[in-house]
Amino acid sequence: MVLIHGVGSWWRVWEPVLDAIAAERDAIALDLPGFGDSPPLPAGTAPTVPALTGAVASLLEELEVERPLVVGNSLGGWIALELAKRGIPRAVVASSPAGFWSGAEVVWLRAQLRLAAFSARRMPGVAERAARSARGRRLTSGVFYGHPERVPAGAAIAALRNLARSPAFDSTVDAMSRARFEAGHEVKAPVTIAWGELDRLLFPRQARRALEHLPRARYISLAGAGHVPTWDVPEQLVRLLLAA
Repeated sequence: MVLIHGVGSWWRVWEPVLDAIAAERDAIALDLPGFGDSPPLPAGTAPTVPALTGAVASLLEELEVERPLVVGNSLGGWIALELAKRGIPRAVVASSPAGFWSGAEVVWLRAQLRLAAFSARRMPGVAERAARSARGRRLTSGVFYGHPERVPAGAAIAALRNLARSPAFDSTVDAMSRARFEAGHEVKAPVTIAWGELDRLLFPRQARRALEHLPRARYISLAGAGHVPTWDVPEQLVRLLLAA
């Protein structure tokens, strides 16, 4: 099972579910180029979704991983679907995948992501103080989580610091927000689209568009989950992924 995070995140976003998954499957949680501990793409290479997909495909080839289940959240979900166009996964689970937005929705997305990055970079003391309390996390992270109070303070602070030091954040947000998912007919592998019913970043109504592009996909609404479901509903997510 290959786990791919969203923009501004890192492999540790999967920690709430990783032990349970690893007990049943071989699991790889990766850092996308320019996030976590992964260097950016080579100089002069824009971090478009196709370029990031190519980087992940190359990594899987290098690791000799064949026909994995690919699981992605947000940008990671879009990349998982792009990998499926290339015939790489045996199946895909895409949680709130990016790329199915309207014009107004992508403006909202960019604004929320840039606000989060501004806070992490320019006001780290304020952002980290807020992250230390459940109330503070509810006030500052409700767009990302359905239940921000369930995120431990240490994990929230580590995620802020990772966002602040992610060199590819701005260019990746710019590149992905100029595009949309296309050519869903090229996806032949089984696909599950899962969407948090409390997603306030990529709203659940975008699932309808995803299913228009991928009419054979199975759809699951994640009750109680926001945009990033790992801390919100870890048990529900583990059951979904192990059954895929």
